[in-house]
Amino acid sequence: MNPGPVATCAACGARIGEPGRSDVTARRAVKPEQGIGIFQSWKFTLGIGAVLVTALIFIVSSQQVPDTAGVKEDPHDAGMMQRIRELQAHIEEHPRDPDALLEFANLLYDVRFFQRAAEMYERYLLLNPANTDARVDLGTSYFQLSFTDTARGGDMISKAESCFLKAIGVKPEHQLAHFNLGIIHLHRGDLAEANEWLRKSIDIDPTTGAAERARQLLSQHVPNKPS
Repeated sequence: MNPGPVATCAACGARIGEPGRSDVTARRAVKPEQGIGIFQSWKFTLGIGAVLVTALIFIVSSQQVPDTAGVKEDPHDAGMMQRIRELQAHIEEHPRDPDALLEFANLLYDVRFFQRAAEMYERYLLLNPANTDARVDLGTSYFQLSFTDTARGGDMISKAESCFLKAIGVKPEHQLAHFNLGIIHLHRGDLAEANEWLRKSIDIDPTTGAAERARQLLSQHVPNKPS
């Protein structure tokens, strides 16, 4: 979903590599173009062609779905957009269907409609506030919005941080929430705090892809020992 150059740590400029698609625990690695290293969410990433991603980069209002008229789609992408339209119609008739709200939010995120995705996650979480994975995904949506809604960028970052902290409050061992808080603090330039969250994410489970990415970041942030 995120073609482009190798990810870069916002704090130190370190190139930290391309996240693996086979990672099961960290099912999405998002690399915002503005330079943050890796920002992870819980959902599985659906593949989207570069043409479709370019065509759908703009955020729609709360009453719209992506307009795909005239967009060249491959069969996989066309199926995704058809499902988005189906869910929109379903939710209009059944506005409190939690499964539909969550699926709709996930798909909207996958096509980078972050404002609309955030709205759907918020609606879903009103019905299922204990779902920490959805809470983390809402946080990643806010984080992405901080780059497009520049007037409220700081507020979006604060909302993202709040989502990750709330997820940890419900599920203290939520690894991706810890990892993402590390990325938040890297974004702010607070290296010491970032490293603390990254270390905590490794301690939760050192065998996952998220832990490996945290180690990659930490290896770039440790001062060189004198020879």
